[in-house]
Amino acid sequence: MNPEAEFAKYFAYYQAFMAEPLIQGSAKRRIEALKLAMTNGRIPNRNKILPSLDEIEKEEIQIRIKAFQEMAKTEMDQKQAQEVQKKQVIEGAIKERQQKLMKIKQLQQKMDKSRNGSAPAVPAAV
Repeated sequence: MNPEAEFAKYFAYYQAFMAEPLIQGSAKRRIEALKLAMTNGRIPNRNKILPSLDEIEKEEIQIRIKAFQEMAKTEMDQKQAQEVQKKQVIEGAIKERQQKLMKIKQLQQKMDKSRNGSAPAVPAAV
């Protein structure tokens, strides 16, 4: 077969491979499938066009590191948000209790005033 037909044939394989999640999710497998098509299609300088396996591995490691860092940051942000929320709930409960205590004190003062003001006067000794 001529190179164009070989390339078309293997590129069709490449496209079929890309529908497979196991291949689609792996940069190594995608590049290997594309290299197969380019090799059989006798495309010149294909090794300069496509990254090496070492380059792919380094890139995948960097992607994983970045993903883990983002996950860790998200977890930290969530924990901080939970702590802030807990603090707000506690502060709200304290404030509510203080308001209740103030109302109780005000009621006690009113009761004390009404007792002192309505108590019968004691006659003075002559």
